[in-house]
Amino acid sequence: MQFEQFLLSMGLIPRHIEPGKWTRCPTQTHPRSSNGSYKLADDYQVGWAIDFAVQSEPLMWRAENTDTQKIDYLSIAKRRKIAEIDRQGASNKAAEYYMSCEPVRGSHPYLDSKNLTMTGCYGLKRDKSGDLVVPMLIGKKLSSLQKICMDGTKRFWPGAATKGATYTIERAGAPLTILCEGLATGLSLYASIPTSRVVVAFSSGNLVPACESIPRRGLAVVAADNDHQTELRIGLNPGLRAANQAAELIGCGVAVPQCKGSDWNDFYNERIDVLREAELTKRRKKTFSDIAKEVDSEVRGFVLRHAKLRVMAIV
Repeated sequence: MQFEQFLLSMGLIPRHIEPGKWTRCPTQTHPRSSNGSYKLADDYQVGWAIDFAVQSEPLMWRAENTDTQKIDYLSIAKRRKIAEIDRQGASNKAAEYYMSCEPVRGSHPYLDSKNLTMTGCYGLKRDKSGDLVVPMLIGKKLSSLQKICMDGTKRFWPGAATKGATYTIERAGAPLTILCEGLATGLSLYASIPTSRVVVAFSSGNLVPACESIPRRGLAVVAADNDHQTELRIGLNPGLRAANQAAELIGCGVAVPQCKGSDWNDFYNERIDVLREAELTKRRKKTFSDIAKEVDSEVRGFVLRHAKLRVMAIV
């Protein structure tokens, strides 16, 4: 297949090619990661691919004699219909799996590794393997799942729709809504800012689609991931780029964590470590609870500084 040869020539290692869908894949230089991504159009005549370690924008591929080939729109519509049926079937299986899991009680190794309590862990479950299972909803319907393994590895339910899917950590009457990428970030912010509800988008690429889940009234802010290490490699900060796009659509500000890590959970834990280290030199030491409250106050200050009343940009 011509498109597959194009991908191989770029150094990508494609798993399978499903028209109309972006697919992540390993590369020859990073065979254990998913540094590559590709998409073949439904008409099989145009495709795009990117190696995130090399390119900042996708490269385009065109089939030979693209301009002279007749496009079969009926076949394209048929394939799209089949793909939609397959996605719905995957969502149904994800919902069945979610119902078979047990609610998380007490804690979970992943939460412990992030210094998170059960605050805000509504609807989180644990499967038979011990993995954390996070529901992903579009509207009020479960569309997919995110599974988080003991070591922090994250996977989405195969084949199920994730675009626009969110996990909302609700708080009745909350005047502030925070949009962020990851679960750990969302739980950290929810615990630190008691006036907030948090909408978790799961990835930078889903921040803009997730804007539909933001209430149309009240304060809002986007809590960005600061992918500065990625920026050093490829000259692009996908977390900040997506956060700024979402904030422009919502009509609010962007709160960016300044830390060695990339997200607000990293900021929280780094500040905890710094303050605990400082306490070692003091005669009268603060308790961990006092230090945590101090860091919570810092997080609130940084995030609320960028919160703004909704501007009805979404129509």
